[in-house]
Amino acid sequence: MTHIESSRRERALASRDGVGDADRTESTESTEPTESTEPPEAREQGAPTRPTEPRRDWLAGTPWSRSDLLVAGLVGVAVMVLAYVFRSIIVPTDPWHYVRAAMHFPEDSWVPLGYTRYGIILASMPPAFVFRNAQATYYFWPLLSAGVLSGAVYLLGRRWWGRLAGLVAVVLLVSNTVVFYNLSRGYPDIMSMAIFTLAIVVALVARDREAWDRWTITLVVVVGFLLGWGFETRETSMLAWPLIAVILWRRGRLVRTAVFLLLPLAFWAAVDIGISAIAYGDPLLKLHVLSGTDISATKTATGELANGNLVNQPRLTYFTFIPTMAWAMAGGPAMVVIGVVAALGIFVRNGGIRLMAWWFLGVYTLTVLAAGGLDPAHPRGRLDIARYWIPFVPAESLVVAGIAALATAWVVRRLASAGAPRVVGRVLPALVAVLVLAVPVYEGARYATTGPASTAFAVGGGDALEELRDHLDQQDFKTTKIWTDWETARILPAYQRDFFGGDKVWEGRPVSLTGKDAQPVSGDYVLLFRPGSRTCGFCLTALRPWTVRNPSGPPSSWEPVFESEARNLTLYRVR
Repeated sequence: MTHIESSRRERALASRDGVGDADRTESTESTEPTESTEPPEAREQGAPTRPTEPRRDWLAGTPWSRSDLLVAGLVGVAVMVLAYVFRSIIVPTDPWHYVRAAMHFPEDSWVPLGYTRYGIILASMPPAFVFRNAQATYYFWPLLSAGVLSGAVYLLGRRWWGRLAGLVAVVLLVSNTVVFYNLSRGYPDIMSMAIFTLAIVVALVARDREAWDRWTITLVVVVGFLLGWGFETRETSMLAWPLIAVILWRRGRLVRTAVFLLLPLAFWAAVDIGISAIAYGDPLLKLHVLSGTDISATKTATGELANGNLVNQPRLTYFTFIPTMAWAMAGGPAMVVIGVVAALGIFVRNGGIRLMAWWFLGVYTLTVLAAGGLDPAHPRGRLDIARYWIPFVPAESLVVAGIAALATAWVVRRLASAGAPRVVGRVLPALVAVLVLAVPVYEGARYATTGPASTAFAVGGGDALEELRDHLDQQDFKTTKIWTDWETARILPAYQRDFFGGDKVWEGRPVSLTGKDAQPVSGDYVLLFRPGSRTCGFCLTALRPWTVRNPSGPPSSWEPVFESEARNLTLYRVR
């Protein structure tokens, strides 16, 4: 039996409450030992007393076994496969910059808030070294992060409410359209949440250990390392740190826990300060960047306020902004309902549900306060970028899965006491799971496979540049210049090689078509995304100056020589 299995097994068995077992319950009492209720006279006279038992931990649950870890791994792999099948094109903005910074470190040709995210940049160096400028480098951490996040969410649901609840939580997580859209895009939001959720799992293992030994110390150090890594990946992950403090709070070892938790955080602080000082000449660069963030200072090219709808609004507007915006999105009503149910989780008498509900409410409240709820004149963040909502989703999914599990267990117990057939107790949990997942899964599937949004994913045309690579490889294609918008020109070299890198399979130097002096000549090639597709929105935005000058489209002298299967990408040869 592993140390994960053996810690506090006897006490935890009685505290488990899940979909599949109607007899499991969980105490929400404190961890302090109980006093004997016998009168002092009886104890002095040697009269028999009732044995004392330690009160159960309010966060106790079923210890994870090897089979649970195996299932979590399989869940993670399944989500990674899903993310790969529905992969997006390499995003030519922030994610491209992170990989470029890893390949050409240090990199300061971008905004400081981006190139000081050393957690994602340093982590991208090994795949960049192995695969170079190839697709595998860009997809390595997004796909792995999706798997880690899903596996960790499964383990949390499994601990408190059973296997089915863990699976329900994962499906709710992945079917969220905001999460699904960003599974493979390479932004730091999912990666930082994967790191933090893994820190929760490790912190719970550390909490479950009664002895303060080298295993416990190692676990606490790992938690601190993950917290620092998550912060260096995306700074807003720090908003959820109080959750780790609650989990690790154990009387009798607070100081020791704090010391070993802070040591790896100090390591990450030293890394940040050292790189910032040596590479950029400012040891406190990240602090200066974060303290100087002010949405009200962002102006358009004409000098107007860029985000007027986020500045100087009534405070209540900031708290309702996200649900109002989400309601109008694909799958949005389900998101809002799940969020409301998650908020109500603080009233459920179950330790795991309450902890996850406070995780959601705490991060949501701090996010809104920073983004204008506290100081409407100077918001420190934006609420209108949907991927910034990703930190809410793991907690929401776990709360809903947990509530469904507890409610089902309660119904099963009542039916059993009323003499209902046992088959009802076996079928009902699966039926409830289907009902809980029906709408989110339907909305997520429709979003990913139909309509304009589907062209953002490989199955709907998002692999257009991969199709182009295969076609040009077969043609033994070579050219001097290939004109395109400047965003596509950034990512096109990664598609000149196979997925895992190697030598170029076709030759041609990408050149921006949107400059004033851009003029393709006979023998050149031009590559354009079709207007209206969702495959690369940034590419179409970058192409806008050319489309304004050419409202009727490509001239007749441009001969189409390749068109992707989804008809969202065309390669022209200039006659």
